[in-house]
Amino acid sequence: YQGFDKAQKLLKECYNHETFLIEPQNFKAELDTDYYHGGLLDPLSGGLNPARYVRGLMRVALESGVKIVEKTDVLDVSRRDSGFSVETSQGKIIADKVAVATNGYTPNFLTKIRRRVIPIGSYIIANNSAKVRQMN
Repeated sequence: YQGFDKAQKLLKECYNHETFLIEPQNFKAELDTDYYHGGLLDPLSGGLNPARYVRGLMRVALESGVKIVEKTDVLDVSRRDSGFSVETSQGKIIADKVAVATNGYTPNFLTKIRRRVIPIGSYIIANNSAKVRQMN
């Protein structure tokens, strides 16, 4: 919790960014749990619901004509004169285009894509309650 105090001061002094400390005795009222020992509230931070994001990506992909093949390992992807050859655990697929959706676990054979993926640890608590707290 003492680290949050330093972070709050740094954000204010260096970036003029206003945040609010949630003291340990007030944390249960914020997120209805005794598990954490305080926090730092950033009212300007954004959020992303991963399940809704993936559903939206899948909907757009399907509407664009993408064929999704579940429970099938991709073993290799290679470019052909026209399109791609995709070796899978279920056999070979020939495709005009390939969409790669690997999360943070891009396989070694996709080296060009692996160089563009940066793993970022995210440790954020999202309050899913209907209450909205306004800071003064």
